[in-house]
Amino acid sequence: MVTLALLSASPVVARAEMILVWDAPADSPVSVDGYRLYRDGVLVAEVAAASLSWPIDVSDGETHTFAISSVHFDVETNVISESDGTIVTYTPSPAQLSDSVPPSVAVSVNQTGESSAYQVTAMANDNVGVERIELSLDASLFATCYSSPCSARVAIESSGSHVITAVAWDAADNKAASASTVER
Repeated sequence: MVTLALLSASPVVARAEMILVWDAPADSPVSVDGYRLYRDGVLVAEVAAASLSWPIDVSDGETHTFAISSVHFDVETNVISESDGTIVTYTPSPAQLSDSVPPSVAVSVNQTGESSAYQVTAMANDNVGVERIELSLDASLFATCYSSPCSARVAIESSGSHVITAVAWDAADNKAASASTVER
């Protein structure tokens, strides 16, 4: 069995969840065909990708140990090899669990040079900290930012009334929304 090392397995805090991010090593002697993710020793996901991020809910406030192992499928022998797991232990911060104040958010939309091109900017504030801002056009997500301000371009192709929404999240899963209607 070939042991496949992970290039990274790092927790990124977002709301009352943890996002594990990992990549296949560039110098791996065999291909990485996927990953297995374990929470407290129990398999919770099997993903067929060489690079991925995976959200893990930690809203229960408990410390959890996650292990990510890479998987290789040998087509010649039909054998699946799994590496040793890279271990990440995570305890949610008190701010993630006890913050009850939602963030505030405001969105502005400006048409740029083209008739269908718009620049969207959202400003968000929170008493603890803004974790992310999601921008949507008619309920379809088109951008995610992890700081404020959040700015992105969007094309509105069809005529009529359209709603652009900004939703801001804090570490405790509190959210607030702001919307702007655009006539095209």
